[in-house]
Amino acid sequence: MKKKKIGVIVFVIVIIVGIVFATVSINTMIQNMVKSGTVQVEEINLQLKDMQGNITKEIQDWEPGDVDLVTWNVKNIGTSAVYTRNKLQIYWNEEIASNNQVIYLYPANMSRQEIIEDFKKGEDSNYKLNITSGEINIDDNTIKKGIEYQFLGDVLDGTKMTGNSKEVNYNSESFENTTDDNSEVEDKIAFNILLSPNTSYLYEGKTLTIKVITEAMQFTKEGKEEWQIVDTQTIN
Repeated sequence: MKKKKIGVIVFVIVIIVGIVFATVSINTMIQNMVKSGTVQVEEINLQLKDMQGNITKEIQDWEPGDVDLVTWNVKNIGTSAVYTRNKLQIYWNEEIASNNQVIYLYPANMSRQEIIEDFKKGEDSNYKLNITSGEINIDDNTIKKGIEYQFLGDVLDGTKMTGNSKEVNYNSESFENTTDDNSEVEDKIAFNILLSPNTSYLYEGKTLTIKVITEAMQFTKEGKEEWQIVDTQTIN
């Protein structure tokens, strides 16, 4: 039987970068050990790769059971150390006459065979990431069907505020291969995307959008500053 093909023609990067200037009082500096400075995150480089490592912005023949890798980098080039937070959204552009979940996220250091074997376990899966599935808010006026995954990233050192970095490992420790980094100023993020082998004909010809929102917050010991969205860029 010929496989159904789903064209993915829209690939959106929402990059949250920019400069946040923070002025703090002497008392706050003493209590929270904060240095007044700039938070500047370099433009993230969002990419979609197939299992052979080929980079593509457009997948013409994404078939049920396919696994692809989504990657991006968050690099702090400002003076202040920062907390980082990311939101990955993958959603259908058209109306879908089905409420079944067909998109799943897995750690980047798993092979396609390992992912498919885990997927077959259903509710007993060990490695599916805990994502939100169904109707998700794209903005104040738009709701789409898809998935959403929000998570805290690395704490990244700044050029004048060092010694605060903290690494987050997105890989599964059950597998030897690793895609993680050990940088104090850069966070390399990657996840595998699985299109369910059980995807029905209702999705044939539909298109997807992949969207990443990255936020930064100036480092304090209490982490009580505000998350900042300071710039948005898109690639279609």
